[in-house]
Amino acid sequence: MVVLSLGSNIGNRQENLRKTISGLNSVDLEILKISSVFETEPLGFKEQDKFYNIVLTAEYSGTPLDLLSEIHKIEKDLGRKREFKNSPRTIDIDIITFNDQKIDTESLTIPHKEYMNRKFVLIPLAEIEPNFMFNGKSKISETLKKCNDNSEVTKLFRLNNEI
Repeated sequence: MVVLSLGSNIGNRQENLRKTISGLNSVDLEILKISSVFETEPLGFKEQDKFYNIVLTAEYSGTPLDLLSEIHKIEKDLGRKREFKNSPRTIDIDIITFNDQKIDTESLTIPHKEYMNRKFVLIPLAEIEPNFMFNGKSKISETLKKCNDNSEVTKLFRLNNEI
């Protein structure tokens, strides 16, 4: 199972998430579950609008690097600009886990190196996969208890008919 985190804080955040899900559906990614939409504070660079975040689980038959390439295309198609670290963005798609694989290259680290410090990943993931285990070691609820992220995460609504 693949876990992806999506976030948007420029333009119509809800529509950006919908278009991203549509783009992911067209690249042989079988989406299994999608969390509610959560509004979250920006991390790092604070002088920007709040994010809409979701987490989804999926099956993907290609490699992690294939998926990363598809993600970059979707981000570019939706106007993502990489101006500086933690800058505002129309869409950001992170691969959190990929079939329990461990990858550490210059372009990709799996599991995502910051997942345990991001409530905007952990809370939506716990909503859709309450028994999720990171690499068979720690349950999502345990990881969330240890999370040192003090930012506010507010559940807003569910996207309808996206799968």
